[in-house]
Amino acid sequence: MKPIPCLLAVALLMALGTINAHAQSAIQLDVPVSGELTADSPRADDGTPYVLYVYRGQPGERVRIQMASDAFDSWLAAGSVAAPGCSSDCRNDDDSGGGLNASLAYTLPASGEVQIRANSINSDDQGPFTVSVTRLPPPAAPVTRAARVGEPASGQFSDTTATRDDSGIPYDIWTLQGQPGQTLTVRMESDDFDAYLQSGRLQGDDFQVEYEDDDGGNQLNARLRVPLDSRGRGLVRATSYAADARGSYRLTVSEPPRQREVTVADLAVGESVRGRLDDNDPFTVEDEIRYDVYRINGTPGQRVVVRMESPDFDALLRWGLYDGENFIEDQRDDDSGGGTSAQFTVTLDAEGEGRLHATAWDASEGSYTLSVVAAPRAAR
Repeated sequence: MKPIPCLLAVALLMALGTINAHAQSAIQLDVPVSGELTADSPRADDGTPYVLYVYRGQPGERVRIQMASDAFDSWLAAGSVAAPGCSSDCRNDDDSGGGLNASLAYTLPASGEVQIRANSINSDDQGPFTVSVTRLPPPAAPVTRAARVGEPASGQFSDTTATRDDSGIPYDIWTLQGQPGQTLTVRMESDDFDAYLQSGRLQGDDFQVEYEDDDGGNQLNARLRVPLDSRGRGLVRATSYAADARGSYRLTVSEPPRQREVTVADLAVGESVRGRLDDNDPFTVEDEIRYDVYRINGTPGQRVVVRMESPDFDALLRWGLYDGENFIEDQRDDDSGGGTSAQFTVTLDAEGEGRLHATAWDASEGSYTLSVVAAPRAAR
């Protein structure tokens, strides 16, 4: 019978270990607390160390949670359950606090309580940190503004901007006016966050999304073609993918550009040419990406290596054939040339020709260099 107390002792120790792993310290509003990640800290599901806190406030209260450390890259998680894993309502952040510090906004659920996991990016991180909770003002009601063709507009996301549903993602509403059935191009650009555009209609307070775009513009900017209704009206929601999106953005509305005639330039094997993508080039209808078309001249069945480089944009090569005015793509390459350069090996057709689109990954414009050389013969 002696083994029984030993087993009970082991079980008790295991239970205490579990309790310790989920132990949480209370944190008060406007009272920063100091903590430390050590080799003995409990581990999250991904193996990284953490300290768990709990804030108790009022249901619906909006707070900002911040974590700062000079010793490691901070990571915050907040939700009904934040450790060792996260509940479905969990939100997290890595570096919105500036530098390697974390910051996020959170709306307290009906329980009025939120767990806060002060975490790190790497499993071997150790060192001191501080965590604080401050109250945020309630979000403002969405303000609807008019965006006019050819007149640049701007907006600003802050802690008081209206937010989408319970996600905390900020947004502004813009109205469009034009001709019945007309299609307008809307661009949203920001140096501060990832821009995201949606068009649709309002049903009460609910925005019904019909079309959307995240990165149809250059880099993290958005571009969306918006069809106007029978009264020449349209509605756009300027937003982001991230709840921590803060900063300014620019909004422009224009008529879609006039399509340019496709011209084909000849390029012989062994030649190199300099070109430029700009407003004089044809573009793809769906995303308005400019392109130049080349006909490579060589011998029937010849294999050639095509390379495209640009200091201004991420190069993209497309190889295929034309069926009337439609380009049927057979092969493409984005970055096999190293960095943002494109390169692939293709085979010329029975007439010793091939059709090539020299273009960009997005709607960027600028100069490029295109070269074609004979592919090395396979070793026997």
